[in-house]
Amino acid sequence: MHKTYIKRQLHGWVVVDKPLGFTSTDIVRIIKKKFNVKKVGHGGTLDPMATGILPIAIGEATKTVSYLMDSKKTYTFTVKWGEETDTDDSTGNIINQKILYPDLVDVKKIIPRFIGEIEQLPPIYSAKKINGKRAYKIARDGEIPNLSTNKVKIENIKILEKISEKEMSFEVTCGKGTYVRSLARDFGRCLGTYGHITKLKRTAYGPFFNKIIISIDRLNEINHVIDNLYLLIQPIETVLDDILAVKINNQEANKLKTGLSIPLSPEYNGNNNRDAYAIFEKKLIAICKINENVLKPIRVLNIEDKKTGE
Repeated sequence: MHKTYIKRQLHGWVVVDKPLGFTSTDIVRIIKKKFNVKKVGHGGTLDPMATGILPIAIGEATKTVSYLMDSKKTYTFTVKWGEETDTDDSTGNIINQKILYPDLVDVKKIIPRFIGEIEQLPPIYSAKKINGKRAYKIARDGEIPNLSTNKVKIENIKILEKISEKEMSFEVTCGKGTYVRSLARDFGRCLGTYGHITKLKRTAYGPFFNKIIISIDRLNEINHVIDNLYLLIQPIETVLDDILAVKINNQEANKLKTGLSIPLSPEYNGNNNRDAYAIFEKKLIAICKINENVLKPIRVLNIEDKKTGE
């Protein structure tokens, strides 16, 4: 007798608490092996010396990474005063020193200068591209990369603690493209001394926060039973909270899946040139663009469970 089985597919986000010393690529490799999936990507690099939230996209969720990348992030970090390094963190070589350690009053005075939309120079050792080559690769070749400033948005900066005469901890909430290492460097220079990061932890990223993250140890404890792994996954649409959801019927879903646009009802008037996602029976069908009250598929998601037989 021929039997048909449903093979459950894994699509969504796993939010990993990245440990110290691991690269973002290391985490992707671990997830690929653990979940036995080919399509895996991360939603924004964390340096090896950084810890905290690293969202990992699995399966069709990789098609939504760009929506997460635009989200704001929150970090806690510790700055050591009196020393500047070539990497702007404790992994680099000291290039400038000054025996001048600012007090809380002085630091509080300069914080407002860094809130809002500011011009920021990326670290020399960064992933910024210059004529197609990463800045850190240019620096490793013994050259100084010719970096330009970027406009970044800082929503808020808090002083958390004066740890010692030489160290203070902070919390920052910022937008896309912000380098916290650059903040530490620029804090120091603004205060007439130097500074670099000794600790960095991402505590929130868009819809993801500390309460839902999974440690590498916890991940390793879980066996490969599909239902156990499925419980770790956040839905794909978790990162789509800021865009419009459009409910569609079966016929409309089939059209979108084949790349055809569908007309929208008058209730969607006024949403011209907006991103949206189409949903049918609680299943995400496609990421779309609305134009003149027509829903055009931009990325179709294939999230149907597969049928196998024997």
